[in-house]
Amino acid sequence: MKETVRPLLVFAVAALYVVMTSFVPHSTAAADAILGMLLLAGLAVIGIPHGALDVWTYQHRTKNGFSSLGYIVGYLIAIGLVFAFWMVFPVAGLTLFLVLSAWHFGQADFVLWGLHKGGWAWGTLALSLILVWHMEEALEIVSHMGVEPGTQNLISSFIPALQWTAITGWFIAAARAIYLRKAPWLWTLGMLAFTPWIPLLLAFGMYFVGQHSFAGWSHLQHEMNLRSMELWRKAFPFTVGAWLLIAGGIWFLTSGKSSDLHATSGAFFMLLGSISIPHIFESHWLLRNDAGR
Repeated sequence: MKETVRPLLVFAVAALYVVMTSFVPHSTAAADAILGMLLLAGLAVIGIPHGALDVWTYQHRTKNGFSSLGYIVGYLIAIGLVFAFWMVFPVAGLTLFLVLSAWHFGQADFVLWGLHKGGWAWGTLALSLILVWHMEEALEIVSHMGVEPGTQNLISSFIPALQWTAITGWFIAAARAIYLRKAPWLWTLGMLAFTPWIPLLLAFGMYFVGQHSFAGWSHLQHEMNLRSMELWRKAFPFTVGAWLLIAGGIWFLTSGKSSDLHATSGAFFMLLGSISIPHIFESHWLLRNDAGR
């Protein structure tokens, strides 16, 4: 029941935002601020902490003798290697981040919804529905990740085709969700249908926080048989560490341009991606074990 109500609430928030900004004069700034603060709070309370529990999920799913300290050191080395790769090869780093994020989002959603095939395709569609309506803003952000103008122009030439592909994919996914009677999937598709009228960062935040992170948190509660307070206590030191890495990395990457939203967003996503890729694989192993039971 909870997994139907939560995506319904996220859909309602998206619908309210679009109605308010479309029909209430001079409401856009207030709506952006309110939704932005809600999503930032969700990122702080659930988004980062759900990934900060990886050392505990590792302990939960394995019984081998590899120490938690060894796991943490390996995890930090992986973050550093991903970040270095991204700095040297920005297009390849961005592509890797998007492909693995699509895999991760799709697998997490499909395990939650009791589906077994097509998760990667769904994750790709979900990300596409967020990005394709805001490509100009997205390309401005990736320009601060080292993606050259030539590559940006090449991507721009495919925007109409990408938009039509995303629309087609939406209807195919909706038909399948109706056929399989998966109400949470339908509500998530409904929320994504509003993304053309929601700014890029807010649209991504609604999916990442409202769908992915809260669903992941619920899965961790069930899998580890712990209440939220216990999960927060376990996640706290690693959450603080993640925020320190992100804050320090943004300061390093923006080089005094912290007032530039696109530069800050680019740095944030580079750092989030570097931290996320080890999490994606840890989550895969946990979800695979859960799906196999």
